[in-house]
Amino acid sequence: MNLTLNIVGFTLTGAAVEAELGTLAGSTGGRYYSAQDGAQLSRAVKLAALNRLPYDTFDASGKLFVSGQTSELSRELPPGKYRIRIDALGQLPEEPLTIVPDQTTMPSLGVEGDRFMIQH
Repeated sequence: MNLTLNIVGFTLTGAAVEAELGTLAGSTGGRYYSAQDGAQLSRAVKLAALNRLPYDTFDASGKLFVSGQTSELSRELPPGKYRIRIDALGQLPEEPLTIVPDQTTMPSLGVEGDRFMIQH
């Protein structure tokens, strides 16, 4: 069985505890998130859920080019202009994406307040 643990430590303190939980999560390919209050807990849970979100990539004409999940290994696209849209727990952030020859482009999903955003 393939298992990835993302651990959210709510009101845990101490570098040793956080390091141990971080090591445990990391050993499965996951991450550790710390939260000390309700707002941080909400953000940490959202970040922990980001591993497997569906996305669509559209070509310059707006036609669906490729779909996948954020948990997949990288996907190679031919050079060109695209738009990427991620279904982030009901929110649909969308951003332009330009692929340049011989250059790695790695968009990521972040959280600002209660909104998801695509960064690159």
